[in-house]
Amino acid sequence: MPNHELPTATSRIRGPRTSIAFAAALLALTTLPACSYKLSPEVSPWAPPLPATVSEAERRILGSDPPEWGLALSGGGLRSALFSIGALKAMYDGRLLERMDVVSSVSGGGYAAYWLYSQDQPRASPARPFGSERLAPGVYPRELCSILTSGNFYTNWRGIRNAISPFGPSFPQDYMIALRRTFGSPRDGAGEIRMHTLLSRAASGEAPYLIVNATLRSPRAREGYVDGLFEFTPTHIGNTRYGYEEWGGGSIPLVQAIAISGAAVSLALKQSISSPSEAYPGSAITLSDGGHSENLGAAALIRRGVRNIVVVDGEHDPEYTFGSYVKLKERFRAHGVRIEIPSIDTFLGAGNGRALRTSLHVGRAIHPGGAQSRLYYVKMSLPESYADDIREYLAADDRSPVRDSAAVQAYFDDCRNQPASATERWAGVDIHDADLYRYASSSYAQYLNRDRPLLSRLGGFLTYQFPHTTTGDQSFFLDQSLAYVGLGYLQTQELVGAVAGGADR
Repeated sequence: MPNHELPTATSRIRGPRTSIAFAAALLALTTLPACSYKLSPEVSPWAPPLPATVSEAERRILGSDPPEWGLALSGGGLRSALFSIGALKAMYDGRLLERMDVVSSVSGGGYAAYWLYSQDQPRASPARPFGSERLAPGVYPRELCSILTSGNFYTNWRGIRNAISPFGPSFPQDYMIALRRTFGSPRDGAGEIRMHTLLSRAASGEAPYLIVNATLRSPRAREGYVDGLFEFTPTHIGNTRYGYEEWGGGSIPLVQAIAISGAAVSLALKQSISSPSEAYPGSAITLSDGGHSENLGAAALIRRGVRNIVVVDGEHDPEYTFGSYVKLKERFRAHGVRIEIPSIDTFLGAGNGRALRTSLHVGRAIHPGGAQSRLYYVKMSLPESYADDIREYLAADDRSPVRDSAAVQAYFDDCRNQPASATERWAGVDIHDADLYRYASSSYAQYLNRDRPLLSRLGGFLTYQFPHTTTGDQSFFLDQSLAYVGLGYLQTQELVGAVAGGADR
């Protein structure tokens, strides 16, 4: 069994360190709206069933029956990460996050997962559920400040500087440094948290079992979900075609798995690691962004038969074509699984260009033999239900401390200058209060979509209609970051309300 411990030397994390010409190419790539999320390769006629489980080690953790609840966090870069953090906060407040048995992440959704897991610690009291170290009211204002003030996650200038300099880390290493700085924690240091170290927390039921999704590039994937999808979990590494290998002498760092899953610009960010088994040709395999094969993170949960699956979709989709959902339906149909979400299917059948009615779409995945997975799909958008919520908020008579821009600006100033005092000052206001998020997301939407009409109408190459800003933008302003966190929180409240009302029964 191979040892998956990887040295930190640049030579083993293979990434380019080239020229000004390459830097220019990188800049062009990173400014494309959705350049890195084309779902390929296509499904071939040969499509054997996908296994429900992948290893005995995983079965011992999750049990012989399918898990009850799973959460899929989609790709979409920094935008999806912030939207997902807002969604996680709403689920935490609604006691839904603690019900999750499995979390499956891709690319930008993985940033949010890394933010959550890198700070997770054993808890003395069961009253503090999973996510408390980031999302509990007493600490969340400080944690949110940290995210808002480090929104310049990976700027184009940083990428160009890294490309033209003969010194310093490779692109993959520099990317991991940025991930740790923005979404990591002191606990992870230089990458001390490794995939297999998450096993004990999952086994004890204190944290969901984490699946980090990547795409196999070499040896070349030819069969879509069969040999394109690639997983890192606390128990194993691998995919359906070549098999799954349990971690041996060690596993790769969690931050490296997240970086590989987010290697959208594969030319610069793809990584090669030791082959997990003799089934793979050669001594190394090359991996890139999970979104290059499946960008929702839902496939890993559907094929495991998880009974209730929450999908948080933060993709760049200004025309609301639901590209990754459509591809998911097509590919699973080839494996005998029927996926249907009536409100989305009806919307797509009627043509695009209309606003979605709600944030939440409920459907199912019907497996061969009749078993079903209920799907709860939260689509990043500005639906009619959101507009109604904003109108009610503006018409209300009560004046919350966070209703006006001066209060929000005071919070931003605290975040910049004294994040510790922000925790104390804003904990009393309850920083996750929906009023703050209504103000932040609605005012930013008004600024970007109405007050800047030229940028709003450019479309195509530069799409600046909130919330569907380009995935290539990995550097956000404070108000922009808070708008996405707020939108994720508000939209996911529909999910929390539906589940609390018995929609899962």
